[in-house]
Amino acid sequence: MAVAIVPGVVGTEDTRLSVVRGNSASGKSSVAAGLREKFGRNLAIVGQDNLRRIVLRERDRPGGANIGLIDLTARYALDDGFHVVVEGILYADRYGSVLQDLVRAHRGVSRCYYRNVPYTETLLRHATKPDAEYLKHVIADHLRNWYGEKDLLPDGLETVIDPSSTLDDTIQQILHESGLAGWSRSTANDAARWKQRAACACCAIRPRSRRPRHPVVSAGQEIVRGDGRVSYTIVDTDCTLVAEADGFLRTCRAGTDRTYAYVLVDHLRWLRFAGLNTESVSLEDVRHYMAALGADYPGPFGLPWREGKRPYGHSALKTVAACLKGFCLHLGTHGVNPALAEALRVTRLPTRADRRRAMLGHVLHSMPANPLAPAERMRRHPKMLPEGAREALLVAVSCARGRMVVTWLADGGFRIGELCGLRLVDLHLREQAACGQCRGPHVHICHREDNANRARVKTKSPGRRRTAVVGRCAG
Repeated sequence: MAVAIVPGVVGTEDTRLSVVRGNSASGKSSVAAGLREKFGRNLAIVGQDNLRRIVLRERDRPGGANIGLIDLTARYALDDGFHVVVEGILYADRYGSVLQDLVRAHRGVSRCYYRNVPYTETLLRHATKPDAEYLKHVIADHLRNWYGEKDLLPDGLETVIDPSSTLDDTIQQILHESGLAGWSRSTANDAARWKQRAACACCAIRPRSRRPRHPVVSAGQEIVRGDGRVSYTIVDTDCTLVAEADGFLRTCRAGTDRTYAYVLVDHLRWLRFAGLNTESVSLEDVRHYMAALGADYPGPFGLPWREGKRPYGHSALKTVAACLKGFCLHLGTHGVNPALAEALRVTRLPTRADRRRAMLGHVLHSMPANPLAPAERMRRHPKMLPEGAREALLVAVSCARGRMVVTWLADGGFRIGELCGLRLVDLHLREQAACGQCRGPHVHICHREDNANRARVKTKSPGRRRTAVVGRCAG
């Protein structure tokens, strides 16, 4: 059976691949388990015995199906942003070419190790295994047949670990040489700092996308509160709260926090991708990020970020610019990167429309501006449905509810969120309703945070009411 190798590079520059080989009872599985215990989450263990004996129940033979399965599993985990430890006997003549191809294809740091334990030592270690059933079936003769003296991969790919190296020494060696120690130490420090600066909130974690193009640094999380309200925050890969982002999102209104949460997730991932952080990023770096999203920029802006995706439109770029400016100003007030916050505090001269909208507009001298926002576009008229679209929609819908939705959207001027957030108490469809606010049939548009379908309206103050006159619909 031929082994199929997946072409192309795998993983990212941030992922780490460690291959731990050795004879039976040399401590490979213990090393892998120790690495996970020291590092924590986001480290995948691809064990030969688990895939060959448990998943496939296959004998170890040349061209076995488990060879390709080990390769595919490791590649999938690396592509999904996990660090990977591949462990097993993994004879060089059967698995060597696959392991070499995997190491060459990996974009991040890769390290291979061989646990060189004498045969007599493997016998002693084998006798200490807790699985009594396994000890009955695997005896000294099996270990002798499986044993290979320094079965190393070619080209000096492996680091040989001497028998004198203890389990803890081996784990520490792999952590430091692969770079995992730096990751785990940084994560621990960040988590301690974030927990001191913000209280952690309990949240329901949603699954990530299966194959992100870039390392998953953080994810937007939904928090369902006891009264039905929903808010959003951001957590890192180890489920620790990103306090900088959470503190900013707490200042945003309902609805806005959801949009800004997803904007910040993408921005934080880009910072990690570009080797930056919130303390070192500059205004020019943020402009490069905006250019990577689709904004006009007079010059090169670095590595592509959204490969294969359409660039953001004008409205989306304005939203991202507003979010990033607010986030950076929020960090500046807490002493994080004050230089960037000061660079974003720019102003412009007020326009006639600004003076009309503002209280005491005649005394205005300046208005806040956003250097990240795209240039304004003149919109001559709102987008309208083409001629005859309403009649075509009424014919296409198959129920009275659908006809009501089409009619009310057209006649009442409702926004989608306003229509979806209506309740029976808001509908006053008879003449001379008891509310006394309108003589004809009308509805009340109310902002609520506890709608079952999570619909929201633009009217934020609970005390305000807006009425919309509606007509009758057939059916």
